[in-house]
This record gives sequence, structure tokens and C-alpha cells, in this order.
Amino acid sequence: MYSFVRSLTPHDIEAIAAQLFVELVRRGFTSVAEFHYLRNDKDGTPYEDPVEMARRILKASETTGIGLTILPTLYQASDFGGVKPEPEQRRFLNNVESLISDIAILGAEASGSTVRIGLGLHSLRAVPGDSLSTAIDAARKMDPTIPIHIHVAEQLREVDRSLSYSGTRPAAWLLDHAPVDKEWCLIHATHIDAAEIAGISASGATVGLCPTTEANLGDGIFPFLEYQNRKGTWAIGTDSHVGRGPASE
Repeated sequence: MYSFVRSLTPHDIEAIAAQLFVELVRRGFTSVAEFHYLRNDKDGTPYEDPVEMARRILKASETTGIGLTILPTLYQASDFGGVKPEPEQRRFLNNVESLISDIAILGAEASGSTVRIGLGLHSLRAVPGDSLSTAIDAARKMDPTIPIHIHVAEQLREVDRSLSYSGTRPAAWLLDHAPVDKEWCLIHATHIDAAEIAGISASGATVGLCPTTEANLGDGIFPFLEYQNRKGTWAIGTDSHVGRGPASE
């Protein structure tokens, strides 16, 4: 993935997104949430227009007619504890100030349109706890009902690393340290225990399941029956777009 991402230009991104959105619409999707963290130029510096890449996604959604929630995404580290990012992650990196600026710019331009702006937090691996809290507070001052998306507990390695760093499982840490509510979407949540199932269900958050991606990566199987028995809210996404139809997912 990293080697492919290194080569992409804004023009490429618009073309790829438009092709994808057409395929999603044809298979039955009417809207998409774009977890947007391909932000910077190839050398890791921001474009002259810092939301250049986001504008290309917006243009692709306008061209194809699909509904869009675009989620400028915070990405600062390569592992728990603020471990220094890898060189190949340089196109993703930003800080809270630039993230909130991007959200403000896009929000002003999208006002009155069918596009919605949200907040993306890549993961607890990529976002230290203090940055996570600051970003949420700042985003909710701009929009108290802003959608918030985060990857959590996708793989067992993430759970193990979280336990090693904080003594707590990822979803449990999030529930304890963030104001998780019905505006949140927890992507994957594959490896959650009974207490986390109960906590997520009670919070009103949505779990975003991406079954074909999770299967292709060998991530594991979400505890769906247990979650459903708790009347937990869930949604379907495509993540890597191996599958592009809601029925197949």
C-alpha cells in the first residue's frame, strides 16, 4: 500500500475516487464516508492548498452523485505511546491545528450542500491520547454533532500492543477516555470482549463492519450475535473496496 500511495497525484486520486464511487452506486450504495488521510505531497509537505486532496474527493462525489461524509483524519504516530512515524507514512501526517483548519475550510465550502464534514481519528496507535482529546473538543466546538470515526481493535496485534502500553484493551480505553456517543463510528471493532460489547452498545455508537476486507486480511470475525443481542448499532462499509456492494458485505 505504501509504495502505491507514494506515487499518487491529486489527479490520480480524483480519477480513482470517481471510478470507485460509480461502482459503489451501481451496486447499491447511496453514500460513502471517506476516511481521508492521504493529505500531503510526496515529500510529506502540505500542498499549497492544504485541502487539495480533499477537494479531489469532493469533486469525485459531485461528478458521480454519491452522498459524501468526508473525514479529515488525524495521524501522528506509528504505534502506541507516540512512536515516531515511519518515513512511508509522511503523506498522512498532520497535527491538531492543521486538522481543525482543514475541517473549517471544508465545512465553510460545503455549507448547504449534500456533503457533510466529519472528524477522523486514524486509530489509538496513530493518535496519542492528548491529541485525541484536543481534536474532539475543538471539532465539537465547531459542530456539536460532528461525525467521528476511528479504527479500533481491528487486529489482535493492536489489542496486545494496547495492553502492553496502557494495560487496557483499545475499545475499553476509548470508552473510558473519550466521549463516545451516537455520533461515533468505531471501524472494525473485531476483537472486543463482553464488557466492550456492552459499553459500545450502551454508548449508542455505531460499529462499522467491513467484512470482505476483514476476511481478506485475516483479521478475525466480529462477535455479531453477542453484539446484536445487546441491540448494538452497526453499519456496513467497504474499507479496502475488495467488495463494493452492500449485499455482498
